Amino acid sequence: MIAKRLVIFLVILLVMTAAAWGVNWNSGGKYNGSPGMSLILDTSTHLWINSILCVVYNNGNFGYDDAGVLGKTDGFYFPFSSDKDNKTVIYAAGVWVGAKVNNEIRVAIAEYSSEFVPGPMKNGEAQPDKGSFRVYRIGEGTLTDGKTPYDDSRDRAEWPYSDGAPGKMVNGELVPDMLGDQMCWSVYNDALPEGHVNMETKPLGIEIQQSTFGFAAKGPLDNVIFMKYTIINKGENTLDSTYISLWADPDVGDATDDFVGCDTALSLGYAYNDGNDTDYGSAAPAVGFDFFQGPLIASPGDTAFLPTGPVPGFKELGMTSFNKYINGTDPQTPIECFNYMRGLNRDGTPVIDPTTGEETMFFLPGDPVTGEGWVDAASADRRWMMTTGPFTMEPGDTQVVVAAALAAQGDNPLNSITKLKEIDRAAQVVYDLNFVIPLPPPNPTVYARGFENYVELVWDNNAEGPDNYLEDFRTKLGQLYIFEGYNVYMGKSASGPWTKIATYDYTADQSQSAYEDAIDAYADCVWDSIAGEWDCTNAQASRIWDFALLYEDRAKERVISQEGTNSGTRYEINITRDPESGNPLEPYRPYYFGVTSYGVNAQQVYAQDSVFFGPNFAGMLSYNLESKIKPIVVTPYGSGATLARKADRVAGSSDGYVEVEYLIQDSLTGHDYEVTFNPNLNWNLKDLNTNVMLLEDMANQTGDFTYPIVNGMMVRPIGPHPGFKSDNIYRMDPETSEIGWYFNQAYMGGRNAGNNADFRDFVVKFLAGSGDTVPGPVMEYDGDQYSTIRYLDENGDTIWGYFIGGSRAEEDLVKVSIPFAIYDLGSDFDSPDDDVRLWPMMYDFYGDFRWYLDDYIIIANRFAGDEPYANIYGNDFWSYAPHDGDGDYWGYDPGDPMSRHDWDYRFGLNAGEVWSRGDSILLITNKANTPDDIFRFSAPRVGEDDGTVVAKTMDNILVVPNPYYNY
Repeated sequence: MIAKRLVIFLVILLVMTAAAWGVNWNSGGKYNGSPGMSLILDTSTHLWINSILCVVYNNGNFGYDDAGVLGKTDGFYFPFSSDKDNKTVIYAAGVWVGAKVNNEIRVAIAEYSSEFVPGPMKNGEAQPDKGSFRVYRIGEGTLTDGKTPYDDSRDRAEWPYSDGAPGKMVNGELVPDMLGDQMCWSVYNDALPEGHVNMETKPLGIEIQQSTFGFAAKGPLDNVIFMKYTIINKGENTLDSTYISLWADPDVGDATDDFVGCDTALSLGYAYNDGNDTDYGSAAPAVGFDFFQGPLIASPGDTAFLPTGPVPGFKELGMTSFNKYINGTDPQTPIECFNYMRGLNRDGTPVIDPTTGEETMFFLPGDPVTGEGWVDAASADRRWMMTTGPFTMEPGDTQVVVAAALAAQGDNPLNSITKLKEIDRAAQVVYDLNFVIPLPPPNPTVYARGFENYVELVWDNNAEGPDNYLEDFRTKLGQLYIFEGYNVYMGKSASGPWTKIATYDYTADQSQSAYEDAIDAYADCVWDSIAGEWDCTNAQASRIWDFALLYEDRAKERVISQEGTNSGTRYEINITRDPESGNPLEPYRPYYFGVTSYGVNAQQVYAQDSVFFGPNFAGMLSYNLESKIKPIVVTPYGSGATLARKADRVAGSSDGYVEVEYLIQDSLTGHDYEVTFNPNLNWNLKDLNTNVMLLEDMANQTGDFTYPIVNGMMVRPIGPHPGFKSDNIYRMDPETSEIGWYFNQAYMGGRNAGNNADFRDFVVKFLAGSGDTVPGPVMEYDGDQYSTIRYLDENGDTIWGYFIGGSRAEEDLVKVSIPFAIYDLGSDFDSPDDDVRLWPMMYDFYGDFRWYLDDYIIIANRFAGDEPYANIYGNDFWSYAPHDGDGDYWGYDPGDPMSRHDWDYRFGLNAGEVWSRGDSILLITNKANTPDDIFRFSAPRVGEDDGTVVAKTMDNILVVPNPYYNY
């Protein structure tokens, strides 16, 4: 029995050991390693943040899945999707290092098996293997199901700073220094002698710290992963003639039909297909590696330019050789490896370019797209090595190499090469910018409040602005991301799934730049199932389209990536129903929401990349960036405090008011506050308990939700629209029909519109009826003649006014006859002593020198700045005396249109009405907040004031998380 148990134990141990080695052989003839040592290899970690999924090991291998975690031995999937039959372009890849130690060639290679072992070196030697030498992954992303968020909390908590993992100080705390949106980090070394089982040399004594990272960014970076190698000589030997290679066994779909090549100007090595592929069909992609930063070598007089700054006295090496070989001609000895690294044939003879007859260190540097130069001619199961060197590493020296693996899919294999080079140039720019890339607009700060049977979300406008208006992005990446709108989501849980319930996006008049003028051209077309076509007749909404690939059909499809409404931005929403069920929100049940902001690539929009379905315009093709959903939880009828109140007026008589939103309960002070107004009508907020002015000279009185938040409150002084009160227009003659509004408004574009702080009231009095007329003079304009009439008052005198503009030029100022007079009722509404007759001005809407009810009537401000018009135009400015048309008043100079200064009010009356002499219209204006108006309120904490506690809701006061609160 004991013997039997021993046999079972040994079998289990053998199986576990083989699994730990990560060893297997496949029938394709590719050697996958040789047993000989037990390693805790991390073969299950992968980077997937964009269209590439790449397996990353902790021994120098990448793009290789010998454990079959994802179902294939190949480990570089492109394009990867959680719901497609995914294909691969690389079978295996890894880093190679070669050098001379006392003229002895030593190499360390990572191909199907690796001569590197996990972990950092210690005291010049490899350490005993342990599980903490795994691959660490942090950042955004989901698991390979595409739905489950990746949880990086363990790797962040155990981040191996002491082993060399990069860190930085944030608010006094050491945190991982992550590159990109997702990063894998591992460390390995070649210092274990028995690890050198491939080339069987002595160790070099090097440690490599590898950061592999990518960006969740649409556009070129969707097809790129970066690799940063920090290479340290931790041995005791000088490494002469050191070379670093990126080796790959590319299998672009089928392994037997691949070509390779290089672009020496781009420092790019790549593989592509010879035509139709059994996996990818006619649109086989291309895959490549690029050195963005090579080793630095001393070079007096030169300067190496790195993204972090210039390095005088050094120069930077790029790709110094590119080599290729086919399956079966792999290097078998250290000298053969070293020959390949140096750009030689395997036997050490020089490579001859057959198109020039000259020696070269670069295999196949021609252009397959044009057919010029030396290009690959016989497809096979290719390998390639791209190398940088030579350089010397003394003990303790460090070199940093930054590379990238990238893929691209065009319409055919050659077009894929063209796109691969375009992506490579963009990736180079990202490296040059030190990996600072256009980002989505930041998430707005959101405040969620639960009321009875509904939820209110309020957010700020901090996401809007020119944060991504960087010239380098526009000129080098062709990307100029600008804010466009907000999306509001409701989820079934804090992790989703999420349903978009509202979008508030810019309209044309909210443009921040010339680029945004094009954004309003987005259209929303609907499918007419009867006509069988897209109907864009009433297209108004903003549609942004992206390219999505349907890989099964090997075709490209345009899909909507953002859909706006052209409704204008908003900062508050009330949600009363569940968007899926349509049922009302239930009290005391938590609900989940999120508000994101998104921007679009205006540079691309400006290029007018339009999408058409047949002849119908359907929108603009543009990459867009949207911030991530940050979940907020709130419970309806969960109020634990007063959420809003109107401040008390203690002085003044304006039509304005002050609303106070209590947003952050923990920040409320319990103090008393006062709102006052300045002569320019801007407002201030003062803490009466501390006598501290918290806000000064604030302009916003729109009543929106973009006011600043102080002491946990959003204080919202709201001013009335400076027009006439629509319920205060009436005829003083009760026996005739009323005259209604055609329109009324304040003309806000004038220079003096803000100076009319008194907002006085007016009377329009008809001095002549509609029939009290006699023929007037014939007026001539632009070759045409117009018959006019004169209105006569009860004394038989002509009543005069002035026309401006209309169908004629704006400069034209013409005296015309009208049937009414306008009186400013002064500061004392009930006293006639300060009433003043005004000179009427009209806008000649029909251009025929006659006044109609719906012609604009204009009432100008009584003051030009701080100076009365009377002081400018003479003492008779406010006087009025009936006359026969020869005298002017108000000091008007027909030759100087600007003598009228600016307008304050304008209105029109309904056409077709009949009026009588003596009829009058009373115009009561909305009264703005002025320095006479003072408002006061308090900010009680929970339980400190009546109404601040709602029964059974105190348990719902939760931080979810700061600064989001559930009151």
